[in-house]
Amino acid sequence: MTTPDDCQSAPRGATAWRSLAWTMAVLVALLPTAGCYTYAPVVDRGGVQPATAVALRITDVGRVALSSRFGEGVRTIEGTLQATPDSLVRLTVSAVQYLDGRVDKWTGEAVAVPASSVGVIETRKVDKGRTWLAVAIGIGAAVAFIASRSLGVFSGTGSGSGSGGSDPS
Repeated sequence: MTTPDDCQSAPRGATAWRSLAWTMAVLVALLPTAGCYTYAPVVDRGGVQPATAVALRITDVGRVALSSRFGEGVRTIEGTLQATPDSLVRLTVSAVQYLDGRVDKWTGEAVAVPASSVGVIETRKVDKGRTWLAVAIGIGAAVAFIASRSLGVFSGTGSGSGSGGSDPS
């Protein structure tokens, strides 16, 4: 008769390394979607292509002009550019940030913002340094987790008696 121990297909260490390899593959696959992003100012507004993620920094005059549409104190409008900016900047809005720190999430409503209300257009770019740091931390955490499981650190199978009391004899 076989026991469950006889049916193991790989040693515990090999399974741990396979788990680590799988975890690293998932992290690398998710890198493009889970990167750390930053916004960089655009030098040539006409060079921004449609479908680009943008943040519009609103001017003081723009805050007043846009208050009926977005509310008072709008600082930044984030979204996806729908057309190359001319007298109007057309985008689908994903978020609006206010001077008081509040952020309202939007669900892609199309708006046209007068270019005169926009001080700076910024495009979203991957911050390579912060992204690689986040990946390194994630991989380090995965290695530490798998190593601790393969060494039995959290398994409760220590060799000590664990009673901490005195000898009853």
